[in-house]
Amino acid sequence: MLGCYDPKNELFEAVCKIGTGFSDEFLKTSTERLMPKVVEKKPEEYKVSRTLKPDVWFSSKSSEVWEVECDSMT
Repeated sequence: MLGCYDPKNELFEAVCKIGTGFSDEFLKTSTERLMPKVVEKKPEEYKVSRTLKPDVWFSSKSSEVWEVECDSMT
């Protein structure tokens, strides 16, 4: 799930899910790097639609910034 930070409301707002275009090596290293950042429940500063349910939640204190290229979004 990808999101953007809203500084006015101090929330991370979910935008969409992403799941293709990653190499096996990227997925492996990302999983190893992100697993220590998993938390039990959704942080309060996350705004997420009920239809977007992730497998795990990550602490907002250790978020990452990714640049994503795409041909289209639906």
